[in-house]
Amino acid sequence: MVRKSLDIHCNQVLTNNPRITSVSLTGINNTDIIFSSVYMQWSDRSPEQVIEYEATLGHMQSIVDRHIGCSFLFGGDFNVTRNFKSTCCQALDNFCTANRITWLNSGDDNNSYTYHCDTNSHYSLLDYFLCSPALLSQYGNASILIDGDNPSDHLAISYVFNFSRPPNSSSSRSTTMVKLNWGKGDLDRYRLVLSSHLSDIKIPVCALNCNGDCDGKHCAELQSYFTSLSSCLQQSAECSVPVYKVGVQKHWWTPELDELKHLCIDATAVWKAAG
Repeated sequence: MVRKSLDIHCNQVLTNNPRITSVSLTGINNTDIIFSSVYMQWSDRSPEQVIEYEATLGHMQSIVDRHIGCSFLFGGDFNVTRNFKSTCCQALDNFCTANRITWLNSGDDNNSYTYHCDTNSHYSLLDYFLCSPALLSQYGNASILIDGDNPSDHLAISYVFNFSRPPNSSSSRSTTMVKLNWGKGDLDRYRLVLSSHLSDIKIPVCALNCNGDCDGKHCAELQSYFTSLSSCLQQSAECSVPVYKVGVQKHWWTPELDELKHLCIDATAVWKAAG
């Protein structure tokens, strides 16, 4: 999930692995940041598990190799404890070292676990952030968030990263995400309002009849005429034609399908009433 104010700056990144979900965010200087959520395999130390773990690391490496020059942030359940002597932990550490990525510590003296199984009193630190040094701030460790309303057996982690938000995201979105719904507009009102607006515009007859030998002296007059016409069309549409968000309406939907939908709803109601 991405905040609505940022989604026009985000693009999905192909990972080729269901355990990794990635998006790219265009930064303030057109420098992309690649955000990746990772869920590693449960560690049973079997050869099959190690092979799958290393294969997932290979897909993470592919993401890095395909986005040279970008900054990277990997976060999630890596199912290893840092500095623990295991094949998977060593492989993850090698990945960070090879790509100059910082493995952030999580927690502090008051809380040093992210996974908890209260029934058998098992507690482990398995969730981390891995990030490019450029994203590091003055904060040391990632914080572990203890929330009694969290139904998961993993606690969330938090860290304040150092990167700039893309500019003008909200204003850009508002101009690109709506369209006029002419099918539901009051066209009679639109014609009436438009005629009234157009009658107030002075037609630049000389400029329109110019044969091109005016050395450009009519350019400003023509530009003003064009702006006035555009304003008339926009103002007339705003007061008589509704708008809709792009992507909400289904272009293939027809009145026949609408009728079938209501028939289906009625039949379902009868079926439920019959028990």
